[in-house]
Amino acid sequence: VMQIFERALLRAGYRSEFTQGYNPKPRIEFAQPLSLGIAGEAEIALAELRDFDEEDRFAADLNGALPEGLEVSRVRFLPTYQIGQKKRSLMSMYRGSEYRIEPSGEGDETVLSGLAERLGKRGEGAAGNVHLLHRGSDRLVLRIDQMEKRTGNIHKILTSLGLDEEDRSRLAITRTRILAARPDAADRAAVSYFDLDLGCSS
Repeated sequence: VMQIFERALLRAGYRSEFTQGYNPKPRIEFAQPLSLGIAGEAEIALAELRDFDEEDRFAADLNGALPEGLEVSRVRFLPTYQIGQKKRSLMSMYRGSEYRIEPSGEGDETVLSGLAERLGKRGEGAAGNVHLLHRGSDRLVLRIDQMEKRTGNIHKILTSLGLDEEDRSRLAITRTRILAARPDAADRAAVSYFDLDLGCSS
């Protein structure tokens, strides 16, 4: 995905800022990598550019250069970092994700209903970081909080809830939202990245 966006920026006519060192790379960062086999509807990325012009135009230019299946739906401009200001990485603010889980095909509803029953019996989940936000006959919506490193992996969560690899293959899993913690906030409440004040602190 990183290379796809690097090439799309070039095709769209934008010049990236580059890392320093022996093998410079464009400064592009994703909030939290998707687990293998998981679709994403609202992924978050940060690109440092030399010639950004306007949010809507940037989205249109980049969408014209991206392959089918990838689309920029929202853009937010952030001021240039100043000398002495501290950069906050997207990953350092990551708080959790919301997932929509649906049957992959006909007959797979039994796997979904079994997962719903397990979640109901175990309350907040095996590790205390799983929250059932919606339960329907055709889908579940979960929020998984990142309590510490590697506690938010959706595959490991489902395994802890009794689903083996075959069961998981019968479910279509889509990450629908990525949540962040407000920097320096006492309550560490989870919010959208677009609701953050991403100005840099000195």
